[in-house]
Amino acid sequence: MTTHTTQTHQKKNYNNIKMKKINLDKYKYLSLYFILIQILILIRNYLLNENILFYFYCDHIAFLLAIAFFIKNIPLIKALISTGIIAQTIYLTNLLTNLIFNFQIINLSTEYLTYSPLILAITIIMHISTILIALAFTYKEKNNIKSLKYAFIYTIALYITTILFTPVKYDINCISNACGMSFFQFNQQKLFWPIITFTLLTIPGHYFQEFLYKISKTKLK
Repeated sequence: MTTHTTQTHQKKNYNNIKMKKINLDKYKYLSLYFILIQILILIRNYLLNENILFYFYCDHIAFLLAIAFFIKNIPLIKALISTGIIAQTIYLTNLLTNLIFNFQIINLSTEYLTYSPLILAITIIMHISTILIALAFTYKEKNNIKSLKYAFIYTIALYITTILFTPVKYDINCISNACGMSFFQFNQQKLFWPIITFTLLTIPGHYFQEFLYKISKTKLK
């Protein structure tokens, strides 16, 4: 092996190590970012005097993402994204169209219209800057069946904790009354919530991420 070849090989190894370190640092910084978002959410709920809201998916997902990014568990990150990307996008779109155009895509609570500017701003930020940001930084990462398993476990855990620790009147995570959406309400809806949620929201969210991954790889070719 010539000296030039050896130097080229060493340079490639150095660049690979450097890229891995940058990638690792990126995940650490994102973990810190999600912690800051979670602090904002806790401040919002404190100002609302509604700490029970922490049981909502949107109100604690930043904390879980902070953990997942810190340990750089890609399947877990993608699982957390899959469980909420569709529902959170619908809610955010509905909120913005209602605020800007006084029009709702689906009939949901409009309690946020009574919020102070600060609380409303945090409400918008928490929906824009959690799942969408996590997706933006991981869509080029390969998805796999393990993330669906994580998503299923999380869905069951979310269901059990919501049933055990939150009052029915709050309809946390739309388990009791489908958040007022009449077209989702039926007998035993509460009992079948995990199956409905996993089938209609999580699985499509999972394959949406797979689609983005395949698109990203196609563009690189």
